[in-house]
Amino acid sequence: MSDLPTVGVEEEFLLVDPRTGEPAPRNTEVAAEAENRGVTLQLELSSCQVETTSSVATTSAQLGEELAGLRRTAAQAAKASGFDCWPLHFRQPRRTSSPSPTPHAIGGSGHSSA
Repeated sequence: MSDLPTVGVEEEFLLVDPRTGEPAPRNTEVAAEAENRGVTLQLELSSCQVETTSSVATTSAQLGEELAGLRRTAAQAAKASGFDCWPLHFRQPRRTSSPSPTPHAIGGSGHSSA
């Protein structure tokens, strides 16, 4: 057993119809596509969500590399199924006229990147 601290990460993603921006209840379809690409996505209670799960890492470089690959595969699987894949996190909004936070899609373009 290592004396170094370890960390693992779970990230949840919302599946979205790219034309309407509405949540898309198609997590089994996207998970099957990801499985074909060698990544197992966890199905969430909401059929509009999937989750990635990293292995246990001992370095931030190892974790960062794995997270980038998991995110990329989730986005590619969603895109191949006709959907966008948005991470379920929100940045702290700056004080503007809009009180709600803005979701940031993988790749930062507002849509998933493949």
